[in-house]
Amino acid sequence: MSAKSHTAWPGPLAGGCVCTAMRRATRSITAVYDKALAAVGLSVTQYAVLVRAGRTDGTRHSALAEAMGMDRTTLTRALQPLERMGLLEVAAGEDRRERVIRVTRTGRARAEAAYPLWEAAQKEMLARLGDRGWSEMRGLLTAVEKGGGT
Repeated sequence: MSAKSHTAWPGPLAGGCVCTAMRRATRSITAVYDKALAAVGLSVTQYAVLVRAGRTDGTRHSALAEAMGMDRTTLTRALQPLERMGLLEVAAGEDRRERVIRVTRTGRARAEAAYPLWEAAQKEMLARLGDRGWSEMRGLLTAVEKGGGT
């Protein structure tokens, strides 16, 4: 039996898959922020949810999911530990099918404590990318998100 090359099975991945490359980069970036925020017991996703939800006195679950670019199920999974920690509360809205998310006083204090840690991680990432690199990347990411080209 001879060894056969599997280079085309099921398709090229090594450096050629945009999704794989982006996911690797995202995991690396997330690790920088998560490491910084660990001191206050938050992940970068949890911090982002607290900050976004804290911009209002209460936001609908569906509106928060849209603002975060998440589907409702993913957001629900992100909210559960924050609710258990007492950092936010989820209550019925005017329409009983809708949920309203409010950041608690404890949640606001935690987000405020996290801000300088987030800021340090942000500075680290900006230093890695450089001003020009970040500007170009932000433009490319916006174009991808909107479904257009550069």
